[in-house]
Amino acid sequence: MKTILVPTDFSTYAQRALDVAYQIALQAKAEICLLNICQLNDYADPLLGTGLTPNAINEYTQQVKKTVQDAMDNIIAQEKYARVIIRPVVEFGSLSSQINTTAERVGATLIVMGTKGATGLNELLLGSNTERIIRTARYPLLAVPFTEKETPFSLKNVVLPTTLQPNQHKTMHELVRWQAFYDFKVHLLYINNPQNFQEDANTAKIADKLAQEAGLKNYEFYTSAAFNEENAIFEFAKQREADMIVMGTNQRTGFAHFFLGSLTEDVVNHTEIPILSVSLKVE
Repeated sequence: MKTILVPTDFSTYAQRALDVAYQIALQAKAEICLLNICQLNDYADPLLGTGLTPNAINEYTQQVKKTVQDAMDNIIAQEKYARVIIRPVVEFGSLSSQINTTAERVGATLIVMGTKGATGLNELLLGSNTERIIRTARYPLLAVPFTEKETPFSLKNVVLPTTLQPNQHKTMHELVRWQAFYDFKVHLLYINNPQNFQEDANTAKIADKLAQEAGLKNYEFYTSAAFNEENAIFEFAKQREADMIVMGTNQRTGFAHFFLGSLTEDVVNHTEIPILSVSLKVE
């Protein structure tokens, strides 16, 4: 892990994400790319109907960029960030595409974003920005919930809900990467509901095979019978005093997302601890 990408909108949620990314960067000896994306409607609306020339519009956008750059420089200059190289980047465009493009350009292997979650009608119609980015992110994304009390980011117990399907090796490989610089125990959880019922002995063998092939260390396997998977995950994480939950996502979009939803995105919207999402899409 050489570079961590941290998108920011200068909110308290983004600030918490940067603080967590800084702690991870110290542990992994990584750099941080602090990214602000000026979306079109953030700067174009004031120009509508003004009759300004292209040169004038370009000058205006450059002024916007300088203002944002100055704000990012002020953040980076804080003494509490002195031990990690933080490089500021300002881009124009859509949130999801610029995050992926910038991550690829700077060689980021982790994205860290703050989240305030979403509930009720907002969750159904809009969701959180972080949840929407999870649907398109090509790189692992750590969603950091905002809490009033700031606590150090440390990993002693990590929960990994798994379907035990072959594509789950991606989540395990990602955890192997984290175990290179964090010493934590992995609690593998298989939710044995009627739709995916398997004998316990069989699931344990499959879990061991996947974990050993991935090179996962210090893990234990559990099964749980539950209809509500989201509640089962949160309850299990609470019992294990988990510091982080890791989940694979199929990144459904459009009608598939509306009708089938996403367990990972639901968990991100309601979590009180960091969630690491890993894309299960085949490139």
